[in-house]
Amino acid sequence: MFFPIFIDIKMKKIFIIGGGLIALRKAVKLLDYQPRLTIISPAFHAGFLTLEHKVELIMDDYKKEYIADAFMVIAATDSSDKNNEIYNYCNENQILCNKVESGLNSDFYIPGIVKKGDLQIVVSTNGKSPILTRRILKRIDNIFGNEIQSVISYLGEERKNIIKLEHNKVIKRRLLKESVDRIEGDLRMKVIIGSRGSKLALAQCQLVTDDLKRLNPNIDFEIKIIISKGDLVLDKQVSAIGGKGVFVKEIEEALLNGEIDLAVHSMKDLPTEDTSGLVIAGVPKREDYRDALILRIGLLGLDDVPIGGKIGTGSKRRAMQIKHIRPDLNIVPLRGNVDTRINKLDNSDLDGIILAAAGLKRLGLEQRITSYFSVNEMLPAPAQGALAMQVRAEDDWLKGIVEGIIDKKATLEVETERTFLSILGGDCNSPAGALCQIEGANLTIQGIYSVDGINLIKRSINGSVSRANDLASELAKEIRKNE
Repeated sequence: MFFPIFIDIKMKKIFIIGGGLIALRKAVKLLDYQPRLTIISPAFHAGFLTLEHKVELIMDDYKKEYIADAFMVIAATDSSDKNNEIYNYCNENQILCNKVESGLNSDFYIPGIVKKGDLQIVVSTNGKSPILTRRILKRIDNIFGNEIQSVISYLGEERKNIIKLEHNKVIKRRLLKESVDRIEGDLRMKVIIGSRGSKLALAQCQLVTDDLKRLNPNIDFEIKIIISKGDLVLDKQVSAIGGKGVFVKEIEEALLNGEIDLAVHSMKDLPTEDTSGLVIAGVPKREDYRDALILRIGLLGLDDVPIGGKIGTGSKRRAMQIKHIRPDLNIVPLRGNVDTRINKLDNSDLDGIILAAAGLKRLGLEQRITSYFSVNEMLPAPAQGALAMQVRAEDDWLKGIVEGIIDKKATLEVETERTFLSILGGDCNSPAGALCQIEGANLTIQGIYSVDGINLIKRSINGSVSRANDLASELAKEIRKNE
């Protein structure tokens, strides 16, 4: 068991034996603390060239004479035998030594460090999980902004002044606590929010970010773009490139790894089962859940589309429902972001396209909408128009931050629709639709499904809000029974 301690190494003689990448990383970390650093190796990683005026480089094999007067040595060669030889010599001569390949069998090891000015936070799992250590470090680093140094400097001056006062220790401790209490409210912390890079995804993420900023002015919210597989492959149907989770997998990995603190998704993109270690903290206010029809110039409504007209959509659900309204229409597969799809309409022989009204409104493109489909004509996808705020399961602090913008009614409606989809056995690609509407203590759920994309089964159920999940399950089973 190692005792955590801070040691001043300024101008202390420290030697690193080895010239590889690991040695380079150790050197870079140590240089922040201004030691007299010497690197000994017969060859050096190219990165050492950037350090040549900050360290002494000795191009030679290890010789014990080099380190005879060392304060500390790091054995970082690619030979365990050589590292053991170095360690044994240091041990005999009372020189602190670290063997990089087995730090816990050394005199010391360098833990994970977050350093922001005078603030230093050290993290270690005693070598049991370096990956967990790195994740914790990322989370800590994200919490504090750079202004933490000005806060610490102010408190340092306050402490000096309070100590000079002619009061007893009890009063001084109270005054010190009060000085921290006064400034703690001004301490800005940082939350990194992950989003896909499309214009719509960023617009949606910005809506959430703006709401969070309004309620949490002392927190800095930063948006980080993460590219998903679904954004890169545009020439295939979603079902052909992974189906469930194809738009969220990379974002969820970033959340689990601590690269981001909060993820904002279109709820309908998320698989119905939570990813292990992650939870949906809630749903903010839901946008229009209807589907919208955009027609080429000159067409004023669906009835104006000529016989055999071409309608673009990448959704099986939309395709099967529009075919029930107009069986003569030809459905053209269509993928890409909102702008891409509208440009396709404007520059091809398509007569129209079907998109989610929510996305068009969030992008300020409502004027392009020719008409809206009623829910009787086209039942929306489960959770359409809703955003999901996803966090790590154990992150209670962040759950509290987002709680202020959660729409509880929308959250329950969306959860109910997703329960229906889960019991049905579908995902965002399934030819399935669902809509839950809550009025007071009662709710109604409408559901639609097709096995073959042609024959539709549509049912509805209503009952008490307290039985929302049960009702969703009953509806899904009823539809399955009538396949």
